[in-house]
Amino acid sequence: MNELVNSTTEKLAESDENLEDMVLAMKKEIEELKGELAIYKAALSNGILPSRPKQQVIDVPKPEKFKGARSVREVDNFLWEMKQYFRAMGIEDDVIKVDTTSIYFTDVALL
Repeated sequence: MNELVNSTTEKLAESDENLEDMVLAMKKEIEELKGELAIYKAALSNGILPSRPKQQVIDVPKPEKFKGARSVREVDNFLWEMKQYFRAMGIEDDVIKVDTTSIYFTDVALL
């Protein structure tokens, strides 16, 4: 029985030492990360690093509605206008393009 108690005590002591080593390693790493964080905060506050990329806001005019005229010129103009709109809005997905284009149909084109 004493042998079992001694063996268990040794295992617990070894586990305790391992845990202490892990805690010390984690504390050291936390301190290093705090130092890095302080450096990044200082760089952000001094304007060295941008906090987020600046995006230009463009006011994109909405395309004219297409009424379904059977004129090649009007169809071409409508399609060109939609392409320009998609380019300005950054829309590249074809499904979104089709869905959006259908919103601009009216009268005969809507039917």
